[in-house]
Amino acid sequence: MRILWVAQWFPPDLGALPARITEMSSVWTAEGHEVSVVTAFPHHPLGKIPDAYRGKFVVREKYGDIDVIRCWLLALPNRSMWQRTLCQVSFSITAVLLGIWKAKRPDVVIVSSPPFFTLPGGWLFAKLIRAPFVFEVRDLWPAVFVESGVMKKGLAYKVLEAMEKFFYRVAKRIIVVTRSFREDLTSRGFPEEKIGVIPNGADFETWTPGKPVFRDELGGEGKALFGFVGTHGVLTGLELILDAATILRDDPNIAFAFVGEGADKERLMNIARERGLTNVRFHDAVAKASVKDVYASLDACLVSLVPVPFFGKFIPSKIFEILASEKPIIAALSGEPAQILREAGNFVVAPGDAAAFAREIQRVAADRAGAAEAGRKGRAYVAEHFNRRDLARQYIRELVRVAK
Repeated sequence: MRILWVAQWFPPDLGALPARITEMSSVWTAEGHEVSVVTAFPHHPLGKIPDAYRGKFVVREKYGDIDVIRCWLLALPNRSMWQRTLCQVSFSITAVLLGIWKAKRPDVVIVSSPPFFTLPGGWLFAKLIRAPFVFEVRDLWPAVFVESGVMKKGLAYKVLEAMEKFFYRVAKRIIVVTRSFREDLTSRGFPEEKIGVIPNGADFETWTPGKPVFRDELGGEGKALFGFVGTHGVLTGLELILDAATILRDDPNIAFAFVGEGADKERLMNIARERGLTNVRFHDAVAKASVKDVYASLDACLVSLVPVPFFGKFIPSKIFEILASEKPIIAALSGEPAQILREAGNFVVAPGDAAAFAREIQRVAADRAGAAEAGRKGRAYVAEHFNRRDLARQYIRELVRVAK
């Protein structure tokens, strides 16, 4: 079977989508399927294209057993909505005009959203070659922007919502990453039998306990170290960590670290400076191969989302990687992700509750044995319920049915 992904982000770009594609596809190719990816030149999240791709429009290369076709795009840093939109639209255009036609004719086309504006190009190609179009939904877009206060329900929202509904209707199959997403779609009238749930997870060959080689660099020498690792986005609610650091600023035994890049990083750094938080350190993003060593350098990883009830439907994909790395999580989450973490024996407080977050951090700092046990429970739980290889085999069964 030939599978084509159309996805703006692919390694060495960091994030949930590149990990999902590569880890799923490695299972499929090992079982005899052919996988191609039409993607952009590396650019995310800083908006900088490596020198090796400059002056080119299309580059074909291999990533393991995956055939990768990279296309030019207007690379901009991931700092504002207009920059993200221009970047996404430019890739959608070049993917159709330059890239997709270089792939072998697929049996099925998967377009994963976000980024949302990849959808028109992927759908158009699938329609032109009469291949089944699979819409993979990793975000309830554009509703997420209204619920979080980033956008109002004006004309722009109505246009985007109409586009979203159109792609739901024309998709041969809709794949969502949470049960809550399926409930949301069925409540809006889309048939349940059209929607499959393939959650994110962790590849246990990739995510194993690392080595604490970053501990001193992150400010954890002689202290209990807690940190966030990943994209510093406006919806991740990371100011809550700074609020907890402010509450605990006089505790000499606790330190905080932020590792990664993103649209909200500069604002967070300014807040830390304005508050004079000497117990907080910011670090550049690291390569994917080093992320598990960053996890290992922390006493616990911190995960949050903005305190909006709607976000109880979203499961941050990083929780599976962290747990598989045998590292405990302290999370300010609600809904489905909070339930998963509690079942995994980890630590959850209400979103936006800085005082409770700080208390939980203090409690974990005082009980290293309990934290280690939570890490072991988390790894066992993910192995049983969210092993990426098992999920990949579920996914390929969905795709085979669609192709038939």
